[in-house]
Amino acid sequence: MVGAEVRWWSANTVAVVTGSNKGVGYEIARQLARNGLTTVVTARDVSRGTKAVEALRTEVGSDRIAFHPLDVCSEESAVSLSMWLKQTYGGADILINNAGVLFNENETVETDITTLQTNYYGVKNVTKAVLPVLRSSPAGARVIMVSSALGQLHSLRNHYRKELANRDRITEAMVDEFVESFLEEKKTGKGPGGWPRGGWSPSYCVSKMAVNAYMSIVAREVSNRPEGQRVYVNSFTPGYTSTNMTSNRGHPVEDGAMTGVWLALHPPRGHPVGKFWADKCHGEMSF
Repeated sequence: MVGAEVRWWSANTVAVVTGSNKGVGYEIARQLARNGLTTVVTARDVSRGTKAVEALRTEVGSDRIAFHPLDVCSEESAVSLSMWLKQTYGGADILINNAGVLFNENETVETDITTLQTNYYGVKNVTKAVLPVLRSSPAGARVIMVSSALGQLHSLRNHYRKELANRDRITEAMVDEFVESFLEEKKTGKGPGGWPRGGWSPSYCVSKMAVNAYMSIVAREVSNRPEGQRVYVNSFTPGYTSTNMTSNRGHPVEDGAMTGVWLALHPPRGHPVGKFWADKCHGEMSF
C-alpha cells in the first residue's frame, strides 16, 4: 500500500471513523486497527457499534479498538465525541468522515433533508467539533471526507457549477446557500433549476458536491499552519462498492476502503492537501 512504507504512526495514534459499524467505514476501521493504530468506531446505534467493536477486536486481536456513540446530525453529539476524545486520549490524530445515507428510490422532501443533513451538515458538525482536538505532531493530523464520483460538478446546469469550481474563493456560506437553494426548490418548485438528474439521487449528488466544496474550504483554512500543527485535508470516492447502499453490488469493500486508508497512513512528506481522490489510489479527480 502506498504510504504504508514509512511508518510514522504508533499504537498511540488515534483514528476516528464515523459510521463505522458496517460497510466502507467498518473496513477502514479494520485496516487501520490491523496497522496498529488505536481506532475509534462510531455509530448512532449503540448495539450495532458495540457488536462491530467486538468483531474487530476478535479478528484483529487488539484491545485498542473503542466505541463512542455519534449522531452526526447532532452538534451536541459531535461535541460529546470531541470532549471524550480529549479526556480519553488527549485528542485524536485522524478523522475519517464516512457516515452517510442514500435514498435512491421513492425520494421525498423528507428524504432529501435527511440526505443533506447527514452527508453534508453531518460532516461539518463532526469536523468542526474534532478539529480543535486534533493533536499536533511532526507527521501532521489528517481529516478525510468520503465523497463520491457523483460529487463532481459536471452534472450541474446552473450558476453554482461555476461558483463552486472556484476553490480559491468559495466560502462555507456559499456552500450552505447551494444546499439550501436545492432544498427550497424541492419544497416549492421555485429555483434556478439545473440540478443533477438521471439514475442517481439528486440530493445525494448535491450532498457530495457540497462535501467536496467544504473539504476545499477546510483544507485552505488549515494549509498555512506551521510545521507540527499541520492538518492534511482531502476527500475520496470509494467507487461503486458492494455495500447496503448499492444493494451489495460493486467491487469488494476492501477496494472501496483502500484510498481512505492510503490517505490516513500517507507519510507527511508529499502528503496531498485539498484534493479529491479516485478509488484504488488511481489519482486525483476533477471537481
